[in-house]
Amino acid sequence: MRQFFTLIKMKLLFLVAGAIVGVIVAQPASWKKPSFCRDNECPQYTVPNKFENFEERCYPKTTWIKTTKGFMTLYGYIRAKRIKMTAPVLTESNLNAAKDNIVDSQMHFYIPQNQVSKLVELPSDVTVVEYEARCVYVLAFGGRIKLASTVVDRTKELKSYIENEGLAVKEGVLNLFGYDSPYVPDDQRHNEIMVVKKE
Repeated sequence: MRQFFTLIKMKLLFLVAGAIVGVIVAQPASWKKPSFCRDNECPQYTVPNKFENFEERCYPKTTWIKTTKGFMTLYGYIRAKRIKMTAPVLTESNLNAAKDNIVDSQMHFYIPQNQVSKLVELPSDVTVVEYEARCVYVLAFGGRIKLASTVVDRTKELKSYIENEGLAVKEGVLNLFGYDSPYVPDDQRHNEIMVVKKE
């Protein structure tokens, strides 16, 4: 009987130790989720540099799902797979230089590592994409985005700040991070423009 209880105690200790290690791995002590993530899980990042109007962030490798069909396509899929909504919603677009507008937009949802195994039986219009670890420059701004030109203008603004600091970026798609549901008031909304740092 004593051996039985000793074995039970050992199993409990292993379970507790495993839980503690899991928390440490999933949520490093240095990470504090930003308030603009609200109740949603966000990808973790570090901030090596802060500038007057923008900041540099470094993200580890992350997994996302994407579609060209819009929000409800992705939302319907994660609901079916019982994956909780995360933030931010990433929208990647190409710039139509002739019209100074954006085209070919693709919407992305962030998928936490402990949910990646649920990404099975994907619809034909949903794709899994992995972004390797990378550092980026981010410009935050408020309000509700009603025009595509806002994304273009804010991207130009961010790039001008970066150039003034003597830094460089990788040219490519325009990246918009949206953190809020449609029900969040305009004066409480948080948006970000992101461009990839040139190493």
